[in-house]
Formats: sequence, C-alpha cells, structure tokens
Amino acid sequence: MSDTITILIVEDGNEYLENLSRFVAGYNYLQAHNGEEALQLMRSTKVDLIYLDMRFDRIPKEDLIGDHAQVTQDQNGDPMRAWTYLA
Repeated sequence: MSDTITILIVEDGNEYLENLSRFVAGYNYLQAHNGEEALQLMRSTKVDLIYLDMRFDRIPKEDLIGDHAQVTQDQNGDPMRAWTYLA
C-alpha cells in the first residue's frame, strides 16, 4: 500500500500541474482537462485531493458539463451568457 497522496488537478490548461509538480514535490499528480476526464479518473483511481480550476474557457463547448438550455433560461434567455456561466 502506498502512502503517497494522489492529487487530481482539473484544469483546461497545464499551468497548475507544471507549477505544483515543480514546487510541491512528493505527491502523485493526475490531470484532467475537463469534467468528463475527471469523472473517469475518479472512477478508476483513488484520489485524495482535487485541485479544481474554477474557469474552463479554453475547452470546446461540448466538453462543458451542464444543461445549456436550462442555464440559458436561468440567464434571462441569453445563450452566450449561459456558455460563460458553464465555463
């Protein structure tokens, strides 16, 4: 059994992984670039901590998680604002 802590970094770029790997050694880092990848990794691997980017504006819209139609309604019928909200 390994005592190494596994950290899942969920971000649409690579900055967090690069910086954490460089400056915070001693952990097992995994990375997902979108929500679906993160869910797949969490199903297959024990993750101790999740480091989550709060803005996913660099991935294709189809990779965002959420109901765009519902969010559009919630955003006063503005589909662009809904995409921004989902990102």
